[in-house]
Amino acid sequence: MTTVPPGWLSRCLLAGSLLAIALLPPGVLAGAAGQAPNGTRPQVASDETTRWRAEREAQLRAENGWLSVAGLFFPQPGVNSMGSAPGSQILLPRDAAPARLGTVTLRDGRISFEIIEPIGVMLNGRPALSGDLRPASPAEGRPPDVLKVGRLTLQVHVSGTRQAIRLRDPENPVRTTFTGLRWFPVDPAWRLEAEFVPFSSPRRVTTLNVLGDELEVTSPGVVRFTIGGQPITLLAFEEGRKLWFVFTDATAGVTTYKAARFLYADPPKDGRVLLDFNRAENPPCAYNPFTTCPLPPRENRVALAITAGERDYPNRYQPR
Repeated sequence: MTTVPPGWLSRCLLAGSLLAIALLPPGVLAGAAGQAPNGTRPQVASDETTRWRAEREAQLRAENGWLSVAGLFFPQPGVNSMGSAPGSQILLPRDAAPARLGTVTLRDGRISFEIIEPIGVMLNGRPALSGDLRPASPAEGRPPDVLKVGRLTLQVHVSGTRQAIRLRDPENPVRTTFTGLRWFPVDPAWRLEAEFVPFSSPRRVTTLNVLGDELEVTSPGVVRFTIGGQPITLLAFEEGRKLWFVFTDATAGVTTYKAARFLYADPPKDGRVLLDFNRAENPPCAYNPFTTCPLPPRENRVALAITAGERDYPNRYQPR
């Protein structure tokens, strides 16, 4: 089980007739649309959200954004081959690495590497022919070690109890063929004010990721609000100074990504939280098959349709 500390970054549910709720007038869903819950004028909020959406897409498209993740390899105990030769256990792009670059060894929970073909490989910015590859250590405030091979970077990623090698490549087809995000129109009616109900003390919650590995996260409490007169409760996770919601709704697998969407909110103020579903976003797994993402806990599988935020990405790259 992976314990996910603060600061870390499901299935299709009731589609069918419940989607008819999406046809309700926005004012029925969230109250009067002429005023956002926090007093922000609707046009100002809409403009801010439009800018936020553009910035989000730019971050995804960046050379080190989620679209650049080009492989995820789970080494076997012992020595694993690394290079561009077919059959390599850590398989690198043919145009970016030699056939036999070296080896990766997993032993006693420790991953190390050895370079056979010296081509200017760098470990954390310094030349290296061998060494350890350590995952990030939130307790020590240490980022993961980064092995750089030309344009490629490799680092250790922890998924549940397993360690993997994550490969990034700015020329990854996932990135070069990306066609852009799709969104529902911005609607101020989907800026909802919710009641925050804290737990007596933060709880540790276990959830799964898309690979079936267990993740342990911290939850400070829940939020409560209504949609179309129906009461909704969402379990909040801690994410740095934000509240983080991993959820699905009745649009999942129909017009939105079936596994989950994410929503971030500022900390509660006077017991209230602003939930702007216009900023509900897809996890990296919606575009990239080499990423791992959490699935929503049972409490966050909403049976109603939330027709706001990011829609599904239809052109997800499939490795050959």
